[in-house]
Amino acid sequence: MENSEKYSLEKHGFSFLGKIFTNKETDHCKRSLEKIINGFYETGQPPEERFWEIGDDKHSIIKIDKPHLCNLDVWKFITNKRFGLALSNLTKSKKIKIWHSQLVWKPTSKGSSGNAGWHRDAQYWPFWSTKGLYTAWIALTDVVSSSGPV
Repeated sequence: MENSEKYSLEKHGFSFLGKIFTNKETDHCKRSLEKIINGFYETGQPPEERFWEIGDDKHSIIKIDKPHLCNLDVWKFITNKRFGLALSNLTKSKKIKIWHSQLVWKPTSKGSSGNAGWHRDAQYWPFWSTKGLYTAWIALTDVVSSSGPV
């Protein structure tokens, strides 16, 4: 049984979607995000916040808020119509809005600096609501359960 069939958003509070993006789209987005990590902002606009700077420990977690502001390809990726339709169908919503995006790169662990540990996003977001607010995590690499995926 696929994960998308095994877990229900209504029953379990989370769900999995099947493959939405092509390998080409995913690879292109990864390259665009690498440019942002390295300080190249195609649009000329920096991200809202960087929690990792060039020269920082490469084995620590890299988090950059709103990378879609920096690169049109990232914007196109997260506003992909197939993605929006899948989210709309899953949440039974007529409209999907993206109000925030994050680039989070979690390197192969070299100790605690690259380890986020098991957590729920709600503990970091005091404005969390149980109605109408969802997070959507797009893995750009293969992730096994022992890696601590969302």
